[in-house]
Amino acid sequence: MLLIYGLSMFSSIAFSVMINTGQADTLLATVPAEGLAQVQAQLDQLQTAAPGSYLLGIWERVSALLLQLALSLMVWTAVRRGGKWLWLFPAAILLHFVVDATAAVLVKTVSMPLVETVLMCMAVALGAAAWMLARKR
Repeated sequence: MLLIYGLSMFSSIAFSVMINTGQADTLLATVPAEGLAQVQAQLDQLQTAAPGSYLLGIWERVSALLLQLALSLMVWTAVRRGGKWLWLFPAAILLHFVVDATAAVLVKTVSMPLVETVLMCMAVALGAAAWMLARKR
């Protein structure tokens, strides 16, 4: 997850350096005609994107990683302990649905920074709960 985001971020940084050093025309000259419009669109997007949007992307990836770790810990606890702990497996599935549904509803009604803040709070809460359940004897 972080590797994929990091590679796309590295590409964006490389394009940004080329734009800022005046080498964008050199880059565009090497692109085949069928891909020229796509590369030009990427360059235009980089020139208009706010730096905060990239930080928001990192914030989103960290909250997604935390959420996935928390839910995986719940499933691992259910499998490891079995018996009366098996309820954690369907609970993890349901909680994943709740987080996804919350994101889908909020993205249509509030700003993206607020959406990501709510999702980070949910991920932290689920992480703490999963940690406490896993440590419970």
